[in-house]
Amino acid sequence: MLATSIFAKDVPEPSGHVTDLAKMLKTNQEAELEELLLSYKKTTSNEIAVLIIDSLEGEVLEQYSVKVAQQWGVGKKEKDNGVLLLISKRDRKIRIEVGYGLEGTLTDVLSGRIVDGEITPEFKDGNFYEGIKSGVDMIIKVIDGEYTEENVQEEISSDVNLLVLGACAFVIALIGAFQWIAGGISGGIIGGFIFWILFGPGFIILGVILGAIVGVIGGFILRIIAESEGGGSSSSGSYSSGYSSSSNSSFGGGSFGGGGASGSW
Repeated sequence: MLATSIFAKDVPEPSGHVTDLAKMLKTNQEAELEELLLSYKKTTSNEIAVLIIDSLEGEVLEQYSVKVAQQWGVGKKEKDNGVLLLISKRDRKIRIEVGYGLEGTLTDVLSGRIVDGEITPEFKDGNFYEGIKSGVDMIIKVIDGEYTEENVQEEISSDVNLLVLGACAFVIALIGAFQWIAGGISGGIIGGFIFWILFGPGFIILGVILGAIVGVIGGFILRIIAESEGGGSSSSGSYSSGYSSSSNSSFGGGSFGGGGASGSW
């Protein structure tokens, strides 16, 4: 159970499905999101609300998001199929709050993936509308079953594979860049060994020096050959309760229990 905050920030009245009290969105952007969420509600009965506040004023993000979602009553009362996307501008915090009825679909893992992978990157670049729109679109995809935890695992596996491949490529590039060093070391060892066998211990140093020189030259030659055969081309691939419900007319009276995920930018 969440601890009660000593602060008591009031819950604002919703102005629709999108309530921007911090003026992070342009009028047309807010209208476009409102139209999208209203259309989605009419089609599926699922309710998604977006609240942007200037500051939490000392409130705990998770507590306040539950309080807002519950007091607004986002989602149908008999289905609890509501989602609240809460953004605090000055605190630079994001929260997806999920109603009881959607917790099995829009899990904490998927909510976290949306916050970290869809919203946060855009926010860090100052693209607030794009971040919110991308987050809302992904929430809809998850609810509709188009994006699941299996997709997350596939993405994670893909990321790991890319990381391994990247590490191997870096090592290979490093070796390629310093072939003359490897050639010098190898040549020195081999040269010293040969001179020791042929001429005795007194000639080891001379063999090391001559072998190192030959090795460095050989390394440079191999590097030049590799670069000429490679053609210089490169490519890149693409690869973050206890509140009573006073249902507002905009929403259906859904309930929440703390499911979802938080993040910051």
